[in-house]
Amino acid sequence: MASVPRVGGRIAGKLDDYGMIAKKIDAMHNMYGTAEGICGDCPHFVRFRYHDRVLLKCRAYGLTHSEATDWRVKYAACGLKDLSIPDMDIPMIDRLRGKREYIPEPQCDGQISIYDFLS
Repeated sequence: MASVPRVGGRIAGKLDDYGMIAKKIDAMHNMYGTAEGICGDCPHFVRFRYHDRVLLKCRAYGLTHSEATDWRVKYAACGLKDLSIPDMDIPMIDRLRGKREYIPEPQCDGQISIYDFLS
């Protein structure tokens, strides 16, 4: 997948209705196809509080605390809307960064991941 074009260090890619780079949802549609409905109706769409903010994320795209991975309720749903995320599937954000295989992050004893928190 091609990188987002930049002009003078700023992103010059296609923007969605909210002023966000449309690359995120385009990548999901290219990988998984499309489904009827919106992301807000998908079981992979999550909403959680982090400090003083409410974060909206897509589990299939990747869960981070960064605003760069914020998701929109009204995005057109991808093909995973009525399916489960395949085991050992690489989150889309890692695919876009060039990561090609699933390597679980090491955890300390008693540490929970964001996935444990959301389930």
